[in-house]
Amino acid sequence: MATIFTKIAKGEIPSFKVAENDEFYAFLDISPLAKGHTLVIPKNVEDDYIFHLDEKTYEGLWAFARKVAIAIKAAVPCQRVGVCVLGMEVPHTHIHLVPLQTEADMDIKKKRLEISPEEKTKRSPKLYSMNMKNCRNLLLAAAVLVAASSCSDKVQVKGTLAGAPDTQVVVKQLSGSTLLTLDTLKTDASGAYSCKIDVLKGQPQFVYLFKGDTKIASLLLQKGDKVKVASDTLGKYSVEGSEESEKLRQVEEDFAAFIDKFSADAAAGDNAAASKDYIEYYRGCVKYIMTNSKSLTSIPVLYQKVNESFPIFSQATDAILFQNVHDSLMTVYPESKYVGNLKKEAERRFNIFNLSQRIKDTKESSYPDLNLPGVDGTKVTLSEVDSKAVLVYFWQAADAAQKMFNQDVLMPLYKEYHPKGLEIYSVSLDTDKGAWASAVKSQNLPWINVCDGLGAASVAAVLYNISRGLPVAYLIVDGNLSPDVIKTDKDLRRVIASRL
Repeated sequence: MATIFTKIAKGEIPSFKVAENDEFYAFLDISPLAKGHTLVIPKNVEDDYIFHLDEKTYEGLWAFARKVAIAIKAAVPCQRVGVCVLGMEVPHTHIHLVPLQTEADMDIKKKRLEISPEEKTKRSPKLYSMNMKNCRNLLLAAAVLVAASSCSDKVQVKGTLAGAPDTQVVVKQLSGSTLLTLDTLKTDASGAYSCKIDVLKGQPQFVYLFKGDTKIASLLLQKGDKVKVASDTLGKYSVEGSEESEKLRQVEEDFAAFIDKFSADAAAGDNAAASKDYIEYYRGCVKYIMTNSKSLTSIPVLYQKVNESFPIFSQATDAILFQNVHDSLMTVYPESKYVGNLKKEAERRFNIFNLSQRIKDTKESSYPDLNLPGVDGTKVTLSEVDSKAVLVYFWQAADAAQKMFNQDVLMPLYKEYHPKGLEIYSVSLDTDKGAWASAVKSQNLPWINVCDGLGAASVAAVLYNISRGLPVAYLIVDGNLSPDVIKTDKDLRRVIASRL
C-alpha cells in the first residue's frame, strides 16, 4: 500500500508544494516546528530508512534538499536552516528542513505550531503562520533553484598551459584557510584543458589552478563568468571573462613585486629602505581595500604576510579595517562563507585590541576582571560581585555532561555555601547564545550566568588562558585569586569548604 507521502507526491492528498522534479518532492510540514518547516522526499522509493536508498537516489535527495534549503533561507527570516532525518513517523524516507533562530528550534519533541482543523483540511499557507507573500516567495525561490539545470550553477573555465601537453592540472578551491582539491585535469596535445565549477549566485569562489607545486592561475569566479586562462609553467598567466579574477591577478602581482623589493633591501642590510617599502605597500593596501571594499579581492589583501610572523596588517587598530570590509561585503555577499570567516577574524582582532586596551588601563589586581552580558543582556562585572568567595566557572551549555555537572555538583555546593558567602560567576564559552540562555533557564541556575557568544575567542577565555578541556574553575577569595588547583569535583568541594 502506498504511503501517505507517496499519495501527497502524486497529488492524491493535498499539500503545499515547495518544489518538485521528476524524482523528488518538497512540501510544507502540516505540523511544523517553525515557519517554513519543509519535508523533502523521494517520489519513487518508499523505504523508511535513508541509508537503504541506492547511491544515486541518496545523493540526489541531498542535492535536491540543499537547493530547497537555500530557497527557504532566502524566503524565511532565520539564522540558518537546520536538517534532521528521523524516519520514525512515516515509513517513507524524508528530510526535515527547519528554519532556525537557535538550536532549541530543532527540538523535535517541542510543541508544534497550532493549526485548526479547518486549516488542516484546506492545507492553506495560513496553517504555517506565514503570510502569502512569504509562501509565494518560498515556492518561487525553490522552483527557480530546483528547475535550473546543473550547468546553470557552473562556471566554465577554459585554459591553455604553454609548452605542457599531456600534463596534469589540479583545480583547488579555498575553504577557510585550506585548499580543497576539486578536480584533476589533463591537458591535450596543445596544452588545452577545461572544467566546470559550481558557483552559486551571490557566493563567488576562490579557485586556484596548479601544475605540481606551481600555481598557474588564481581565480575569483562569479556565477555567469566565462573564463579563459593562458598560463606558462612558471606561473605567469592572463585571464579573460572574469573582472574579479583579473583584480585578484593584479593584487597577487603587486604583492609579489613588493616581496621581491622588500626582500632585496632587507638582504642588502638596508633596513631604512625595507621599512619604506613596507610602509608604502601598507598604505597602498589600505587605499585598495577602501576603494574596493565591496570586492572579495579585499579579503586576500587583508591576510597577506611577509612571513608567518609578519602579517602586512599587524597593528591592533587594523581590526577596524577588517570590520569595515566585512560590513561592506555583507551588503553584497551576505551568504558568502568568506565573508563569514572575515567576521570571525574581525571579532578576534577586536578582542585582542580591546584586551590590550584593558591591560593598558587596568588597575593592579590579582585576577583579570571581566565584564560580560547576562541572559537579559545586562553586563555583569566580576570585580563588583559582592561576596567573600567567587567561583569563576567556565563551561559550555552545548555539552550535556557539563549541564549535568551543573545539577549534580554545582547546585548542591551553591545551596550549601551561598548562605556562607559563595557566589558563582559562570562564564559560558558557547557560540550559540540562544541555546545557552535556554539551558540556563531550563536548569534554573540561580547564580550569575554570562556569555558573549564568542566561544574560544572570548576575551574571558584569553584572559584566563582557557586552553584545556572544560569545565575549568578558579576561586577568588576576599578579592584575591586563590592558588588552589581545582581539577575535579572533589577538589572543588575541598577548596570551597576550606575557604568558607
